[in-house]
Amino acid sequence: MLASALMMTLTYSCKKDREVAYDDLPEATSVESSDDNSTSDEMYTHVYTVVHTEVSNVEDQSFKTNNGPEHDPCANFTYEVDSTNKLNKFVKKMTIDYGTAGCIWEGRVRKGKIIITKTGKIKVNGTVTSIALENFSIDGNKIEGLATMENKGFSAFYSFKLDVTGGKITTLDGDVSTWETHRVLDTYIGAGTIKTYMRGTSSGVNHKGVAYSVTTTEDLLTEYGCEYIKKGVLKIVTDGKPDVNIDFGDGTCDNKATIIINGVKYKKTL
Repeated sequence: MLASALMMTLTYSCKKDREVAYDDLPEATSVESSDDNSTSDEMYTHVYTVVHTEVSNVEDQSFKTNNGPEHDPCANFTYEVDSTNKLNKFVKKMTIDYGTAGCIWEGRVRKGKIIITKTGKIKVNGTVTSIALENFSIDGNKIEGLATMENKGFSAFYSFKLDVTGGKITTLDGDVSTWETHRVLDTYIGAGTIKTYMRGTSSGVNHKGVAYSVTTTEDLLTEYGCEYIKKGVLKIVTDGKPDVNIDFGDGTCDNKATIIINGVKYKKTL
């Protein structure tokens, strides 16, 4: 999401709300860091979701039924299976190929390849899943870098350690930003819903060439059936600029968030 395309509402205590463009704010570079971090986060989270869905489908369904395991009908799948333990087979390598022309599924255009290697079944404690990207893009945004998922076990929830190193996003407009992250994701399943809580740190260089870092100060909550972050707070520190805090709300599923800069609150549409 590009800063120049976004608008925010600045609330005054004695005046009506008015629309303020990001570039009109003196803290614009801070907000651009926020936007670039959000874009990177969404893109890599999408990759994690694809990987988890496709590998789980094969390991949970195909091994049992031998019927079409792939969730995405527009991609080509190849995979190698480790059958050393006949009762606990797992996918040790999978390539998801969307082709050079790309294909559309569930409203997203993907091109290139996602290459996955694993040390065990994705749902088994200790399994490490490595993800490499080859000429890969989502909706025209090129994504680079190496990602890993480590299964940290299950008690009342599934827990994964997620890392991205060497991350890089090149947008359709040619803006380039870099990104890496180190965090933990806990997923609760039950009572007709799936809730995920995420915490950790990220850092990068925004498309203006300015370094920044991000810390989760309150766990981010997402829930199945809602495409937005429902709750949580991020703190963004950008070199030479005021800190930015982003509050995603009280748990309501909506596209609103509050940005706080120097004690002033701005309403942001996600």
